[in-house]
Amino acid sequence: MSANPPQYRVVALVAVLLAASVAPALGPSAVGTAAASSASFSPSVVHEERGDVAKITVKTNGGGIVNVGSPSNAFWLKIRVGGGTNTIELNTYAAGVAETPAEMRAAVSGGKVVDLGLSDLDKALAASTYTLNVTKDGNEVGVGALVLEKRGSYGVTTRIAPGAVAEKQFQSKDGIRKHFVPPRGTVAHDDWVLVRVNATGVKGALAAAPSNTGLMRVEFTQLNPPLNEDRNEFTLSAKDAITFENEEGFSLAVDTGDHGIEPGQRYRVDFVVPKESPLTGTHQNVSTEIAVVERRFELQRNGPGKTVVVEGKTTLRGTTTLTPGATINLSARDTDIPPFNMFETLTVSKKRTFSTTFDFSDIEPGRDFQIRLEDKQIPGQVAIAVTTTTTETPDTTTTVTTETTTAPPTTTTETTTTTETTAAGLTQVPVDGTPKPLTQRASKNGSDDGDGTDGGGGLVPVPGFGPVAGLVALLAGGAVAARRR
Repeated sequence: MSANPPQYRVVALVAVLLAASVAPALGPSAVGTAAASSASFSPSVVHEERGDVAKITVKTNGGGIVNVGSPSNAFWLKIRVGGGTNTIELNTYAAGVAETPAEMRAAVSGGKVVDLGLSDLDKALAASTYTLNVTKDGNEVGVGALVLEKRGSYGVTTRIAPGAVAEKQFQSKDGIRKHFVPPRGTVAHDDWVLVRVNATGVKGALAAAPSNTGLMRVEFTQLNPPLNEDRNEFTLSAKDAITFENEEGFSLAVDTGDHGIEPGQRYRVDFVVPKESPLTGTHQNVSTEIAVVERRFELQRNGPGKTVVVEGKTTLRGTTTLTPGATINLSARDTDIPPFNMFETLTVSKKRTFSTTFDFSDIEPGRDFQIRLEDKQIPGQVAIAVTTTTTETPDTTTTVTTETTTAPPTTTTETTTTTETTAAGLTQVPVDGTPKPLTQRASKNGSDDGDGTDGGGGLVPVPGFGPVAGLVALLAGGAVAARRR
């Protein structure tokens, strides 16, 4: 027999049945709640520069509250996210200077701001480490960290592009790589200059306050103003800044046909972050220089003066100040009868040169024409053909008689001359001191005794010669002497 009365046994049975029916329902619910309370950050530590936009990726089961910062950081922001993977973008400049809930909400995307927490900085969030965690029903279910590093300004560079390039080409990395090249110190007037600012911690300010030049600015200052005239100066608006994902800094495109820019001017380009800027506590300035030049073309000359002489297929070459990639029109033309016009559109090379080949074979030699470029007309001429004539020399024989007188060599010789007197008044001597036949000549005195007989240079008979024979001999000797002369 039971010690308990029957009514108590009934009540106990009912209690057991109720407990059995309730227990299955409560058990799974408790397990499910525990399973939903988990979260993680990827990466667990987010690194970014002060003033930039930090991207915080969090994965939760069932959603939760993401806390950025804490009371110890003097900044605490609560953001509600749903289940799954969420990416929160936090503008570290705008969040620091936000003064109203609306401004704080504008500084955050990827979640809903539910509590401003602590936020009264009036400047970009300071470089520091900020706590990240996820809470669910007041319980912490995931942790991470946000590390903001000091921002910096590291340099300014320039690139140039032809003036015909459309602005939409600047909005992509591929477009900039395709059209922009290093300037080598100069840019042609009316072409583009792309100013590239290498700086960190600027994207937040560019997104929140692009027109605020008190935060940062890009200045152009003329370095060579005319004597007694003001220099040209202007400041670019950051609202036109070009930025790219996963790339620090920004770029600005400048039309050198605008802003009062003229050929011959040289500029210093400064990126300035003033000391009073919420981005920094010190003045920062980095710069570069560039010169603006006239749009010029120079064609290689090969003729007299400025004339370009062509012949057959001729390559015309030149240099220009235009930006590589620019197109220019070159033509060779003449309106005289019959007229002709050769035209070509050329692309400027990386070395700022251009060339093309025209065929002048059908053009009359000696004809003048014009070579036309964008800024000038250059005289040209088709080369005059050179005619070569070959003349055969007639085969003739010419006899030339030349009378030549040869003087005997001058010598000094000791000669012993022997004279022989053969008849009264006559002496035989050699002619010119050479061993030749002796001749006869009359002596000054007819006889040795000077008696006057046959004196006065008369002929004296020579032994072996009669008067007639002597006369003949004298005549013959005179003829021989005349022939020698």
